[in-house]
This record gives sequence, C-alpha cells and structure tokens, in this order.
Amino acid sequence: MTGTRRPAKLSRLTANTSKKYRQLIQMGLFMSHVAPFKPRQVIIRGQAYQIRQAEANRRQISQLLYLEAEDYDGATPWDGEAFKRELTKPNCLYLACYAGDQLAAAIGMRFGYVQAHITFVAVAPARQGQGVAGCLLRLMIDLAKAAGYKRLTLEVAVDNQRAIAVYRHLGFEENFKREGYYTHPDGSTMDALEMIMYLGRKKQ
Repeated sequence: MTGTRRPAKLSRLTANTSKKYRQLIQMGLFMSHVAPFKPRQVIIRGQAYQIRQAEANRRQISQLLYLEAEDYDGATPWDGEAFKRELTKPNCLYLACYAGDQLAAAIGMRFGYVQAHITFVAVAPARQGQGVAGCLLRLMIDLAKAAGYKRLTLEVAVDNQRAIAVYRHLGFEENFKREGYYTHPDGSTMDALEMIMYLGRKKQ
C-alpha cells in the first residue's frame, strides 16, 4: 500500500471551498483594512463641497445618471442597474460630491486583490476646470495608500486629452492601450488608455 487517496467527493468539496474563499477575498468581504468613509466638507477654490459615500437608492442613482449624461455628452454607458450593482459591491467605494444640494461630481474605486482601480469619474460641466476632479482623485489615492495598495489604475478615452493631462499631473503614467474599449451610441468605438500610478516605489 503506497498511501491513502482522498475521496473524489471530498477533493471536489475542498477545491470548491478554496475557490469560493479566493473569490470572497477578491470581492472584498475580508477587507477589514479598508476603513469606512466619513462624510467631510472640503473647500476648493473658495467653494464649499460636501463629500459623502454614494448610496444605492433611487434618488442617488437618478442623480448619478443625470451627472453621467451631462459629462458624457448625453451618453449613459452605465444604466441604473449597473450603478446599483456597483454601489452595493462590498469591495467598491463611490463618493458623491455636492455643492449645496446639487451633485457636482462623483468618483468610484474598486479595491481589488492586488491593486485598486478607479472605475468612474464624472464632473458636472459647470464644475469642470475648477479642481473638483483633482480633489476627488487625490482623496481616492490617499484611501488606496491607507489600505496598503501599491498600484492604482484607471482607463480613459484616448481622445480625452484634458482628463489625461489631469491624471499625468497627479502622477499617473501610460500603461497600455485597450482597443475598442468604449462603444458610442452610434455603434462606433474608441480606444482606452490604461494609466497606472505606483503608490509605493516604482517597479523597476
């Protein structure tokens, strides 16, 4: 007798359990190192803004859809169901930035297994060029650092030179291109540029 063999049923159970455990980690259910976000007020170029965590309710989602359409020239790449899914994911954080009772901007970040990723950035046209996006991005960068991440990524349309300039100014650099990543309402596509920021020492 050369040894005992684990029953096939038990082997499958162990393998499935391990797979589910890895999935739970990746979904962020064990990410206790990510602290809850506390609402705060910030002053940007003399204007007061209130930043708080976005909620998965009908009013909030309606505001996000309106903001998305404003910023994306009438397009809504994410519909209401997409926002609801994102807002309820345990490893995602979405922040809503208000000027009074008006939603001025919003940003989202996913805490992944090995890196954090900016999933969504939108700024109302009336608030663009006023430092709001930069403030929200710096806030997310700080949160990613505090959670122990070493890399932060995002995607941006290759023709969005204004946004690319903002990201470069903050320390992001070009990583690679995703061909046909964005689809316009007319069916045409646009390439995306993935950009990366090394939050610790840059990998050689």
